[in-house]
This record gives sequence, C-alpha cells and structure tokens, in this order.
Amino acid sequence: MVFWQRASALLFTCAPLINAATLSVRDASASSDGLLVDTASGKVQGFYNNTAHTVRAFLGVPFAAAPSGSLRFLPPQKRQRSSGVIQATAWPPSCPGLYSNDTNIYSLLPYFPFAGFSEDCLSINVWTPSLSRLKKGQLLPVNIYIYGGSFDQGGTSIPTYEATDLVANHDVVSVAINYRVTIFGNPNSPYLASKGGSVNVGLLDQRFAIEWLQKNVAAFGGDPKRMIAFGQSAGSISRVYPHS
Repeated sequence: MVFWQRASALLFTCAPLINAATLSVRDASASSDGLLVDTASGKVQGFYNNTAHTVRAFLGVPFAAAPSGSLRFLPPQKRQRSSGVIQATAWPPSCPGLYSNDTNIYSLLPYFPFAGFSEDCLSINVWTPSLSRLKKGQLLPVNIYIYGGSFDQGGTSIPTYEATDLVANHDVVSVAINYRVTIFGNPNSPYLASKGGSVNVGLLDQRFAIEWLQKNVAAFGGDPKRMIAFGQSAGSISRVYPHS
C-alpha cells in the first residue's frame, strides 16, 4: 500500500511535466514543408515535432469508415474521401477496450492511451523524414507496428509507441495502426458466423490498414514494396494467425 501511495504521489507531482511533454509532441512547427499530404481518405495536415525538426508526424489518419452503428461488428469498410483537410495533429482515440482502475501496466504512464476511446478509431499514425532529408523520388522502407494488449486493450496514442526518435535517426517511415479489440474486434458470435460474417474483424482491421498503406504510403515517402509488419504480444501474434 505504501508503495502505491508513493507511486501515486509521484504521478501527481510529475503530471505537469507529463502534460508539457504531451503538448510538445502536438505542437506544430511554423514550417509547412511537406505537411499537407493527399491520400485516399482526403488531404491530411501533419506537423513537425518541436524537438525533432526533421521529422514529420501525422496522427490519427483515418484508413476506414467508423465501425459504428450498422457497421459495428462488420469487417472494415472503405471511408468516404473527406472534402476538407483532415487535421492529423493530435493523438487519436483508441478503439474501445478493457480499462480498469486496478493498477496494471496499461493503467500507468506511459502505457495508457492519452486520447480516450471512440468507435471511430480506425486510424494510423505516421512518422516520416522531412522533405529536406529525402532525395528526389526517394522512397524509404516502412515499418508497421501493431500494439499488444491481449486483444482487449491498447492503442496508438500510447506515448511509448511514439516513433519520432527512431525516424530522426534512421531513414525509415514508421507507422502504428489502430484496430478493434475486445468484443468489438473479436465478437466470437455464432449468429454473425451463421450470416457469413467474420468473428475476427480486429485482424481484418489490421489487413485493411496495410492494404490502405500499400496504396497511400508513397505520399508519405514510404516504399509500398518494402513494408514490414511487426508487433508486441498480441500484435506479433496477429502476424501469425492469418497464415496459420
């Protein structure tokens, strides 16, 4: 009990610093070099990190329609192209997942999602070098991170998955994808199966995101022929299930 009381006190003491760190990630540079990218979902506005001026970030870029209402429990569907500019400058919400007030790794900083939860959650984060770092026509290898969490929690707004430092030091495009978890991603419903539906829509979200990237990652400087997907825990298992 004493340990957790001290841990809680430390958390509250550090809260202003944590908040400042979050804001520094979201603050945009005055430069507009390469920050407006055209994708199948619409034009996307990104930003430069204040601590890494050679890295462009695009947070919460939608790759599919919101899986809510009549689309809930169904495989991901194509999203209508936005007529306006999509502001990809803030951490996106995570898909609804298991969350408890009990102390565990996913309820402590830096592992819990900053941006809350929403069913409109099928999005990706992209970190890519500035145009000044890219040679004309150059396309970089792409790594696609799939988070873990036992298929019942997780999200791309968890700060420990932030890839600015990686991209600042290596010529690579780094992507993190959101996918449905818990009952929303793995309904395991005999009724859905009897109607020809899928009981693994969370895995289909991952595939849909990768297919979207194949068609759009070049706009971010990535090479669609050199993409690799990897993950942690449930994320790594996800790369095996579709082929087993």
